[in-house]
Amino acid sequence: MTPCMRGFAVLTTVLALGGCAIAHPTAPVAATSRLSTQSLRAPTEVLIKFRTRPDQQAVEAFGSEYGLRPKDLIATIDVYVMTILTGEEATVIVTRLQRSPLVEYAEPNHRLTIQ
Repeated sequence: MTPCMRGFAVLTTVLALGGCAIAHPTAPVAATSRLSTQSLRAPTEVLIKFRTRPDQQAVEAFGSEYGLRPKDLIATIDVYVMTILTGEEATVIVTRLQRSPLVEYAEPNHRLTIQ
């Protein structure tokens, strides 16, 4: 058997045996996430993606309506980082922001780490 044929035989065996490890679709699967949020303290910022990209004046007006100050724009994804000025919890503000027809999504600004 040539080295090429041996490699093909090994690859075929690995692929065939790999299918044996697939869980049965009705069996419960324990999913574990390697992502975790870093919560040294409550987030003091929120991330907001608007349905249409507003100008800077509109962002500032929107922010003051919700007790927020624009801090930064993540331009590659059109997401605004806004600082909470009112002392409210980020989750409370996010709930209100998500009701706005101008907002596509809003999230507390947590730091994610992979463990």
